[in-house]
Amino acid sequence: MELTRNFVGWNEPFLKAVARLLLEEWGGGSTADMRDVYVVLPGRRAARRLEELLAQESDSTNLALFPPSFITPGVLPELLYVCEREIATPVQEILAWQISIGRLDAGELRKLVKLPADSRLDWKSSLELAECLASLWRELSASCLSFDDLRQVCRQQAGEGEFARWTVLSRLFEDYQATLEERSLADTGSERNNSAKDGGKFESTIVLAGVVDLPQIHRNLLAANAGRVQSYVFAPESEANRFDDFGCLLVDEWAGAPIDSTQVSLRTVDTTSQLGGAVRASIIDAGRPLARSEITVGVADEEMLPFLQAQLSAAGVDAHAGAGNPLSTSELGKMLRAVAAYVSHDSFANLAALVRVPAVEQCLRTAEGIPSACAVLDSYYRSALPSGVDQRMRKSSKTQPVVAAVDALFASFYASEAEPIDYWSTELRALLYRLYSSSSEEELNSSSIDALSALVTLIAEIEDAAFESLKLTAAQFLNLLLLRSKSVILPEPQQSDAVELLSWLELALDDAPIVVVAGLNEPALPRASVADPFLPDSFRQSLGLVCFRSRWARDAYLFQTMLFSKEHLGAIALRRSADEESLALSRLLVSMDGPAQAQRISSFYQQGTAAGDRRLFFDSESSVAAYQAPELKPAVGKRLVMSVTSFRDYIECPYRFYLKHFYKLAVRDDRALELDAANFGTLIHAVLEQFGRSEAVDFTDVAKIGGQLESLLDAEMLRRFGRKPQPAVLVQGRQARSRLWDFAGWQAQRRQSGWRIKETEVSVTESDNVQLALSGGGLLVLTGKIDRVEVHERTGSTALLDYKTFAKPKTPQQAHQDYDGSWIDLQLPLYVELMQHRDVSWPEELGYVCLPAARLPLEKTLSLAEWSQDDIADAKHRACLIAEEILEGQVPEPVLLSSRFDDFAAICGEGMLHDLTVQLEEVE
Repeated sequence: MELTRNFVGWNEPFLKAVARLLLEEWGGGSTADMRDVYVVLPGRRAARRLEELLAQESDSTNLALFPPSFITPGVLPELLYVCEREIATPVQEILAWQISIGRLDAGELRKLVKLPADSRLDWKSSLELAECLASLWRELSASCLSFDDLRQVCRQQAGEGEFARWTVLSRLFEDYQATLEERSLADTGSERNNSAKDGGKFESTIVLAGVVDLPQIHRNLLAANAGRVQSYVFAPESEANRFDDFGCLLVDEWAGAPIDSTQVSLRTVDTTSQLGGAVRASIIDAGRPLARSEITVGVADEEMLPFLQAQLSAAGVDAHAGAGNPLSTSELGKMLRAVAAYVSHDSFANLAALVRVPAVEQCLRTAEGIPSACAVLDSYYRSALPSGVDQRMRKSSKTQPVVAAVDALFASFYASEAEPIDYWSTELRALLYRLYSSSSEEELNSSSIDALSALVTLIAEIEDAAFESLKLTAAQFLNLLLLRSKSVILPEPQQSDAVELLSWLELALDDAPIVVVAGLNEPALPRASVADPFLPDSFRQSLGLVCFRSRWARDAYLFQTMLFSKEHLGAIALRRSADEESLALSRLLVSMDGPAQAQRISSFYQQGTAAGDRRLFFDSESSVAAYQAPELKPAVGKRLVMSVTSFRDYIECPYRFYLKHFYKLAVRDDRALELDAANFGTLIHAVLEQFGRSEAVDFTDVAKIGGQLESLLDAEMLRRFGRKPQPAVLVQGRQARSRLWDFAGWQAQRRQSGWRIKETEVSVTESDNVQLALSGGGLLVLTGKIDRVEVHERTGSTALLDYKTFAKPKTPQQAHQDYDGSWIDLQLPLYVELMQHRDVSWPEELGYVCLPAARLPLEKTLSLAEWSQDDIADAKHRACLIAEEILEGQVPEPVLLSSRFDDFAAICGEGMLHDLTVQLEEVE
């Protein structure tokens, strides 16, 4: 093997330099013949780009190009040896491992994984363990290590437990190899290692371009062949002592070495919702108009990619995720996962996930005539909180059509019998045809077509790879597909004018002179070690495997390369993750010496965030519009009907009031696992309504009242939630029981004092014509429902009372008026207006019956309003003013609420790009 290194330097984009150097070396006369050259690049994207650059450069110099072959390190070994036996596919390797796992006795299995005594792994768990062991063996064989090598190391360095564990793994590996031998298949790792020992006959030229990490097996195979190896290193000659003979990183030379990053344009934001503004501001820092092709945005933590892509899209900036996405995360992947889950366990969550797949919902709409299956299920869930698809759902007039249609659509997958792979392949193809054959071009875009094509290819791969005797259930077949779909990457459709969003590992070789990297935080960069079930990080480091220190070295090299090769390098760091966990700055940003380090750390923890700008200039003429809440044009006339409870919504935010009461928008989802405050209150109100209509209203014995309330609660719980409610609902039922017993004590005392319930849940509707004349000639019609109307037996006085289940008790004044006395709610005052139209006398008492979480003294259960008749009149006047404003038809901008429980936050622009100038402020 002839091995040479070429240091390209940081003065020009690496791939452009490599294209030029390749043409200089292989160009002669009028041709550049590289047909005997194999160029190895770190990723497919870099390979495609180098191919483009070679074509452009050869055209510009009038050279007839015979291009080289472009490959990635993963397929390099197969160039360097010839295997006379058939190599097992990844699917066959996993299945062979799974067969071998199934042969372990219970004691051996418990040495590998934690299991209760006398228990076995289910099929899905054994498949996942098989995939884990296949990955472990690929890594060990790539480093020219064996399971027996690790067993001997454990004998010397680890305890008896680890030695016994690796002894089982060593025997399991032998059985795995025998399983493949029985089927005349060879294992990839074993064949590579054997070929490296035997030598090879490969004589072509290998060019390593920007490859800074090469596994040991690749090195051994290259050394065993007679070909020429040429390495192009993206670094100047002055850095040569930090690279080995292949041009790969020397870990100790890079991990922990100081990096002067003071020239980085660093901005800090609090949360992921501010990423878009910070990226735009960092691009503006470049100081000149830019074309979109000059800008690349990198994402150090790929969990941030959806947030950033959505925010840029909302601002009118098309963003293209260059890395693509796994098939498992596509609509098809979600559909397969949902089918596998539902046929295994018919829980409500699994049914809802399946119906939410767009193709499934569309099929139910067109083929079964169900207009909105998701809305049906969401509405049912919010009222009943079912845990499973029980007989109530199968018989309910609302949900029965949905459940029956889903059962019919996926009927063939419910069979519990195991069948050959080709049986399930045929059934799955038929299902795909039913779901997608009638889709229009708009519904079946290029991404969907790519996903379908990839899935069909994967199905064929599994059919071809399956062992003859293998039979699986539907769920097992689908889980095998899902496991393999993780490794199938679907490219996003290319957009010529889009800003590229690249992963951290792709940024250094990208041509763009302006790079902004989002998410430079620990533990994303360098990537922290995850808990490896077999190889902890310290063990990895001692064996020379990929570990945290080697990732640190790689990331330090990439960071320094960008520092010196990019015109502008911007960095965005976050203080909190999407899960609201505190984050620290990446050590790459604080690895400089002296005061600069302290200043950077100090500025990161200061309050406030980096400056943002609502404009993003890509050139001298284009800019991005800020988000604006949709303009509302409600149809209003001269007569307005309003519930007495809706005034609070208007006073809080008129815009949201219109969304809720005029446009009838409401949140429907199935995320709740327990009753929210409103539904918990509705449950108690329902029990108290039935109590108010029963003979028990005249009881004065606490035990009898409490017993009656318990019976009513049990019946209501059964009616609403069935015999198997959610665990949290059971707990809430007990909480409701406790509050009702508290009520029983107060009710007995109240009845003894002479007050008697006259009416309960008094409903005043539009037809009752409770009208207030408005100054502009319009009419306000009030509606509402009063929980409890009482009359005193001796005095004839009236009381209007409202049940309140606040977590903490509030007085009517606290609930209805702000600290300055202004009205924030008009419910109780308008109760008076409602009842006067029913010829009920002016109430002696107006207030709340408080049933909070914590028990109250009986004398504090009743909280009465302290309003005069003038106060009531003032509230009535305020209601009229509000009605007049509504009838004018002018809708103001949304109010900034910043509430965790705001159903309309997204529509109103909470956290959207329009308010970034408010959210972002200068740190330095």
